[in-house]
Amino acid sequence: MFFCHALETQKRTLQSKGEDVDGFPIVKCFERSDGPGGVWRSNRTHDEISGAVRPQSPSTVIVDPESPSSYEEEKKEDETLLAKPTSWEGSKITKQRKISSGETKSLSSSANMYSGLWTNGAKEMFEMYDYTYKDHFGDVQMPTHLPRKHILEYLIARVTKNNPDFFETYFSFCTTVENVRYLGDNTGSNSNKFRVQTLDENTGIETVEFFDKCIWAGGINGTPRFPQNTRRILEKGGFPGQVIHSTDTATFKEDVEGKNVLLVGGGLSSEDLAHMAIKEGVSNVYITCRGFDAEVNDTSRWPFDKVACYPSTQITSVNGREITLSGLYFDDDYVVDPEKEKTVLRNIDTIIFCTGYEKNVKYLDEALQSPLRLIDEGRMTIPSDWVMGGDHDILADKYKGIRPENDEVFIPQDVFYHYSDNLYKNAFCIDNPNMMYMIEFGESPLLSHEIKAWMLARVVSNQIALPSAEQMRAEEKEILLESLKCANVRYWSDWKYQEAIDDASKKDVDWNKWSAGLVYLREMECRFFGEIMNRFQYPVSFTEPDNKTFTDYFHAMNVAWAGDSRENLSEIEYDTTKEVDGWRSFRDYPGITEIRSYFTGIHAKLLPKPWAELDGSEKLW
Repeated sequence: MFFCHALETQKRTLQSKGEDVDGFPIVKCFERSDGPGGVWRSNRTHDEISGAVRPQSPSTVIVDPESPSSYEEEKKEDETLLAKPTSWEGSKITKQRKISSGETKSLSSSANMYSGLWTNGAKEMFEMYDYTYKDHFGDVQMPTHLPRKHILEYLIARVTKNNPDFFETYFSFCTTVENVRYLGDNTGSNSNKFRVQTLDENTGIETVEFFDKCIWAGGINGTPRFPQNTRRILEKGGFPGQVIHSTDTATFKEDVEGKNVLLVGGGLSSEDLAHMAIKEGVSNVYITCRGFDAEVNDTSRWPFDKVACYPSTQITSVNGREITLSGLYFDDDYVVDPEKEKTVLRNIDTIIFCTGYEKNVKYLDEALQSPLRLIDEGRMTIPSDWVMGGDHDILADKYKGIRPENDEVFIPQDVFYHYSDNLYKNAFCIDNPNMMYMIEFGESPLLSHEIKAWMLARVVSNQIALPSAEQMRAEEKEILLESLKCANVRYWSDWKYQEAIDDASKKDVDWNKWSAGLVYLREMECRFFGEIMNRFQYPVSFTEPDNKTFTDYFHAMNVAWAGDSRENLSEIEYDTTKEVDGWRSFRDYPGITEIRSYFTGIHAKLLPKPWAELDGSEKLW
């Protein structure tokens, strides 16, 4: 959606100046659900979205079980068709699956957000330059955190404002992508094209089309991830309670009300479900997460003190409703530390896995999946003459000679940048730049999509050319080597360095620099974004063209980015004669009124009453 909007905006701007737009491509987007919104939808219909597109609902397709189903079998049929150009319809090959009384094929469940979800980040971090909140909601003050449905309405309204037919123009809904492969240079008229096989979920018609360029925008929230080892431990220990994934919230109130709940994982979904559980009357929430730096650990106090976090731990044994957590250390992987104290949680009723997702890439051929899989590995060999530099090193001089084992570091995904040695700007396959990927990253995923979409649109429309493969790889390595100068990144990336810090005495570690390093890391992310914004001529930027001087846009956004709403909750004093002690969530933090829109100057306002008491019927502005 962001990409098509960027492409359309750039094209319209050039046309208004009388410039040539012949380099702009024809774009077709395939979407399995019946309308726009992706995981920002709470269900598969659009009744909740005012003015949304409502295509025909998907019908059930009956598939002949004897018809070809595997990719290899269908490939044989397609090769026969490819040999007969007269059977094409333009660049398409279509075939109707036989309808019989065989098994049914239907849309699988998706990783949609639940209806009551609110945003975790300040809305000002993803306000769009060409369609402000004032444009959409009016000249009013609003809370900085909003229910999911309002943001979805805003995003859809933005792209349809100048083109009411936006979705009809670009999208094929109720269409499942079954296979994408790159044909290379040995297939005649389709040389160097992408062969895309799709299925119309309404009609059962399969179509093969050929494209010059391909963008994977399947989202990182594909298939829910369950740690199999932990599941086996639960089964072996006979845990009798409810076990669900964070995507399964259909009976959430029933699962948590009056109960003791254990959340596995420390990301934003864990943070959000902990707050939702409090709202639904949970007795206690416990959170186990492997990382000490997980998002849930940023919160200094939870509403009504109902949440306890156990960083650097994982479930190691189960005895009925009794769950034992053991401490961990990191050594290329998370390893149980026998010397760390164990924690025993008793009378656990419900366990919710907030353990993320596997990317939905199975329909891509192996070669096209490879750059994304390299992100998961995230390994890089550093030059033999590389030195960390002293500005952000938190260790004393006697530790300066530490080097990663075999000069190899692991770049974790929770750093601002996803590293793959075959990806440029987290978007272009270096070996084949016609294959592109929309991968969210950084502190503001929606803004990262917006900026990357603008960059992709500039390139596919031939307005701006990419560097050579050699230059792209050199740029990528330079960014990662720069990030490793930050002690925080190196601590997460190099177990030798981490071991030295953990073993060093207090006088040998400057922890003030650790806090400074987190600020530096945020600035690095903004310089990275700023470089893309400037180079690909996005209308605003975090940095000046020199990429070192921050703009007013950065400083306004940095207020929303700061994270004070979580870190400073424990410092708030309550007048217990008038209010309940500790009722505030990060969405109730008084300091959010300092956040303002860069584009309109409108400041955020506080919620009309405590977030935990809101039921969705209140007027928020």
